[in-house]
Amino acid sequence: MGGFVWGCILGAVVVYSTVGERVEVQEVLPENYSIVTSISDNLCSGPTGRENIVHTRVRTQTVQLQ
Repeated sequence: MGGFVWGCILGAVVVYSTVGERVEVQEVLPENYSIVTSISDNLCSGPTGRENIVHTRVRTQTVQLQ
């Protein structure tokens, strides 16, 4: 019986930690600024050109004055 109670308590802690409140940060900029996002993909293929060896995706964000 004691194992069942501890199992329920542990299960409640795990559920709360995975479903708990998530905080999102929202950025507020003055009207004359904007956020510009750019994404670049790089693909490196093997010597025969048939298979892909490395794929990278780079995402950059900059704040620009309009």
